[in-house]
Amino acid sequence: MLILGINMNSKSKSDFKTLLATAIKDNENGLVSQAKDEEIRLYKLVALISKTMLKSTYEHLPAAFDQSLNHIGHFLNMDRVYLFTLSPDSKQMSNIHEWCQKKIEPAIEMLQDLDVEIFPWWMKKLRNEEIIRIDDVNAMDDNQLAEREILQAQMIKSCLVVPLILDQNLIGFLGFDSVRHKKKWTDEEINCLVFISDIFSSAIRRQSQESRLLDSVAELQHILNETVEAFGTIIGINDPYTQNHQIRTSQLVVALGKQLDLDPQVIEGIKLASMIHDVGVVHFPSQIINKTTALSQKEYALIKTHPLRGYEIVSKIDFHQPVAEIVLQHHEKLDGSGYPNGLKSDEILFQAKVLSVADTYEAMVSNRPYRKAHPSSVALDFLIQNSGILFDPKIVDACVTLVREKGFVLWEIEE
Repeated sequence: MLILGINMNSKSKSDFKTLLATAIKDNENGLVSQAKDEEIRLYKLVALISKTMLKSTYEHLPAAFDQSLNHIGHFLNMDRVYLFTLSPDSKQMSNIHEWCQKKIEPAIEMLQDLDVEIFPWWMKKLRNEEIIRIDDVNAMDDNQLAEREILQAQMIKSCLVVPLILDQNLIGFLGFDSVRHKKKWTDEEINCLVFISDIFSSAIRRQSQESRLLDSVAELQHILNETVEAFGTIIGINDPYTQNHQIRTSQLVVALGKQLDLDPQVIEGIKLASMIHDVGVVHFPSQIINKTTALSQKEYALIKTHPLRGYEIVSKIDFHQPVAEIVLQHHEKLDGSGYPNGLKSDEILFQAKVLSVADTYEAMVSNRPYRKAHPSSVALDFLIQNSGILFDPKIVDACVTLVREKGFVLWEIEE
């Protein structure tokens, strides 16, 4: 019977590295004994776990943990391999990943949000960065009574537990159970698993950091969305028509983006731009914006400055998409007849071309201060007639498909 608390230190990891290097060199020189062959096998396991973790993107890390436990279980002939993590306050622990041999009962469902104090001896050892090696569960003494009863209830005969340490703090542990028969782990196997525990700790750190980063990005996106909505509200105070126009245009650009199979982030950027693309009109008197008769030459020249004025406002906000540039270019046309810079063809952002089509369609099918709404067919005909001249043909085709074939209808917004 053997029950040990083995200190997990840098020396054991260094020794394992030395053994591996020697084994690899001997293998290259044709001097491979059975012991050396085992060391090479363990090296291959470490290399496989490292590769599995390193090549995994954030969203695939959970699968990488599962796959790594699978590799360990098969390589070392375990019955059950599992990963526990501690809660931020270190008062609870949960089994978050588990692998079992066939016919071995999984235990993960009943090992969630456990009070760490149910394993008092176990946790004391792990906090001291000690490896727990139990060759015979039934031989555990009364100091380990709580752990012995829990292990026996799961029919575990032998087990090994390796702490996961990050910045000198215990963040969880890797567990290895032998259920079918007693098992005695070799020093080489233990050193290998200590090495692997560092890989798991690093992966958990990466997962935590990327999760916090995504939370920050989501929070920033929420703030940006609220900022955009605030702009719309400000516009709506003096000009409800422009506010509603922007809301309805944003609905259409999202539908167009999906029809064109654009990246979701690109669609989100066009949507944000569409919700504030006329923000530059806040500089103009409401008498001009809501004028029911034709604009004078001077008034029209003033109106044509609104993309630039909008750009000056929006460019002060750090969007992850070229929102300010889309606002600036949404009145540019393929043939160079647009404003404010008379850009042509590929000089215009594709996102701005999408907004241009949506902006034109929505404006034509809506009531304006100086005219009634046009029928949808008239608006589509105008887009088709000017496809390749003013508007991008691919975007026009997408708009026609949406409206005529898929029955797209803009929201009805109460004036």
